[in-house]
Amino acid sequence: MQAARSGLEERHFRLRRELPALLAVVAAIAAIAFYRRYGVEPRFWAASCIARHPPFGCTLRRATVWLQGQDLWGSAALALGLAAFMARRLSLVLAALVLGGAAVINFNAGLGMFGLALGAWTWLRLPGAAPSGSATATASGRPEEGRQHSTSGPGD
Repeated sequence: MQAARSGLEERHFRLRRELPALLAVVAAIAAIAFYRRYGVEPRFWAASCIARHPPFGCTLRRATVWLQGQDLWGSAALALGLAAFMARRLSLVLAALVLGGAAVINFNAGLGMFGLALGAWTWLRLPGAAPSGSATATASGRPEEGRQHSTSGPGD
């Protein structure tokens, strides 16, 4: 019972520690969705951007649409997701999540979802993610130090 309680306390501490990062990811994805809805899709912007002297906002719109057409939103999200998975760094994880969300919003969902999923999976597997009572392994594949484990083989 004590081990279960300490596991819950550890999860609560981790959630409280990582809540600002989670809120930042959600806010960034919401801002990207807002820009897509009100800065890229309206016909007003499409009409004003083909004018002889387009407004400054058309430069960012043009870059957004070009990145979408080249599938670079999704490719960059996948690359960041793989980098986060291999390096296991929170900064890369957060970037992969935001760029994966941007890729999905900008119609590069195939590759973007892979990058987002790799980022989310890596975030869940970062050090400190497992409760104290569970059997986890380190990156080298060996059980963590201080844990008791059996060294006997099959048939012993």
